[in-house]
Amino acid sequence: MTAPSAATRTAQVWGSTWVPSPSPVDGFGTDSGYSVAWVRAHDGPMLQVVVEADHAPVPGATGEVRSATVGGETIDVFTPASGAGA
Repeated sequence: MTAPSAATRTAQVWGSTWVPSPSPVDGFGTDSGYSVAWVRAHDGPMLQVVVEADHAPVPGATGEVRSATVGGETIDVFTPASGAGA
């Protein structure tokens, strides 16, 4: 599972996709697939992230990006804001 970092950044989705296979990242997605997105953090560059949701967020959706440690690897995770067109 994940160990979240304390720092989160607000971000907006530029594009996303649903991958119809089990996620290679433990704790994300479902047996039928997972989502990745390209988001622009308001305080930095565009990032490719794993999405913490059971669907792909729509372009323009807002949320938060945080770093998480999964299996010893640090990854960026996007959590869509409630009601943000996710």
